[in-house]
Amino acid sequence: MYNASPLVTPRQDLRGPIATFMARQWASDLILPPMMVSEAAGVIPNVDVRGVMKRIDTRRNPKADYARIDTPTGTYSFACEDRGLEEVVDGRWARVYESWFRAEEVAAGSVVLNVLLDREAALAGALFNITNFPLSGTTGLDTTVTWATSSTATPIDDIGTAVTNIRNKTGASRLDLTVFGSEAGLEAAWRSTQVRNQLRDLYGNGIVEGNLNANALAQVFGVGRVVVLECRQNTAAAGATPSMSTVWSESYIGVALLAPQGSRDIVPTPHLGRTLVFDKQIMAPGLSGGPATNMPTAEYLQIATYYEGPKQVVLATMMTDEAVWNSDC
Repeated sequence: MYNASPLVTPRQDLRGPIATFMARQWASDLILPPMMVSEAAGVIPNVDVRGVMKRIDTRRNPKADYARIDTPTGTYSFACEDRGLEEVVDGRWARVYESWFRAEEVAAGSVVLNVLLDREAALAGALFNITNFPLSGTTGLDTTVTWATSSTATPIDDIGTAVTNIRNKTGASRLDLTVFGSEAGLEAAWRSTQVRNQLRDLYGNGIVEGNLNANALAQVFGVGRVVVLECRQNTAAAGATPSMSTVWSESYIGVALLAPQGSRDIVPTPHLGRTLVFDKQIMAPGLSGGPATNMPTAEYLQIATYYEGPKQVVLATMMTDEAVWNSDC
């Protein structure tokens, strides 16, 4: 196994599958954007901007001092988990098919896909979870009518209630918010009479027709973006007929203030959270050596090989902590 081998070799030539599979829309990087840190575990300082949004009279009287504030700071503890998967490359199999493909590349693609899939499923289980986000009105709301009942469902009102709650807690603009959900859940909203009525002109003709249009739905909801969570997985036992199902539950829709994509600044909140990524090979500056940096998953998911006796093993690894900092965002 990996820990028993001192000869683990990073393989830049096998990174092709990472780019291939990262072309998919992995919600884990959209909802909790990745950020490199220089420690596997530690404490992140943060400033919740809500604490400094109280209006203060800043007018200065002649010969008087300016008003002062004391910016509140806090911390968030994190611990990156080591995720990895490996596959043994059978030498005879590699030789038989070497004129068709490189066995190492096939193995690399398999382990990369499964590491990313497992991470997506872990985040889906944590976010679409009424234990972590109770339907209390603070972190979750129930729909007035199930969206599958297209004639009487009110998805615009339901999303509007969630948007108002988040704005009241964060001070964010409507266009800063993101709605995310499974294709089936958002398709139900799209087919509802309430939404379809917003997509007609003065003469009752459809302005936008056809299948789910995320951009049009975002305009109807009055938010910045709608993300369709399309990731699927095979839930059948090994060797059985494949049974494909969605990774993200079709029973829930998420509305959140997310950290900006590509933002290098980790300190100001509120936003839902970040994916913290540690890699001792990259050694990005971070909590103990300057500001943390953002890097795409294609950089922080590592591919390596090592030998276990005569057998070659292909390994994909990452160390991450999917950190939800503000559950009320």
